Amino acid sequence: GSSARPFRTIAEALKVVKAGDTVIVREGVYRESLRMPGGQPGRPVSLRAIDGERVVLSGAIPVTGWEEYRENIYVASLNFRPKNLLVNDRPQPVARRPDEGWWPVQEVQDQTIIGSKNLIAVENDLTGGEAYVWTSRGNVYFDVSVDSIDRVSGRLRVTPQRSGMILSTGDRFYLKNHPNLIDSPGEWAVLKHEDKWRIYFQPATFADLEAVEVPRETRP
Repeated sequence: GSSARPFRTIAEALKVVKAGDTVIVREGVYRESLRMPGGQPGRPVSLRAIDGERVVLSGAIPVTGWEEYRENIYVASLNFRPKNLLVNDRPQPVARRPDEGWWPVQEVQDQTIIGSKNLIAVENDLTGGEAYVWTSRGNVYFDVSVDSIDRVSGRLRVTPQRSGMILSTGDRFYLKNHPNLIDSPGEWAVLKHEDKWRIYFQPATFADLEAVEVPRETRP
């Protein structure tokens, strides 16, 4: 615990502190799950960086092992589903169609969205992706899983991800989270493949692949 022989992690230092102690941290990125011990009135346990040094406590992990999926799009595997993707700490957008705004649900038949005009224009299969729905019954939003898409008749068959998600004529929606929707730098998607999650990403520059991180939430 000395400057000459420091603890390797912040968590190791927090195991031995007492009320009134201060843990001084050298510069770097610390990917740890920390629980601050309690102090006493007027004698808190403190955590601070050395003056002039930048310390980052991160709940994210780097994404490595990228392989080319198709031109300008790369894929890597994770053992959990990330909710966000960051490049140099900046959140990146999930791939979607349309890129802005919403498409109307013209009709609903047995968990099938009928929106012929817009769905006919979708170029690729999006099975396994998602649709994000804004219901006409109020400001309620939810995801549904895409089971199949018929681009000839303009039909999108979906499965709500939990009970209570009811589709209605007049709802609005957009398609999202499928590698076939990625068409701009920064966009990404994630799909389940066997016991892994595959994350697809189109970097603005090749160097961005070295800067990709995803938050890993280990509790609700």
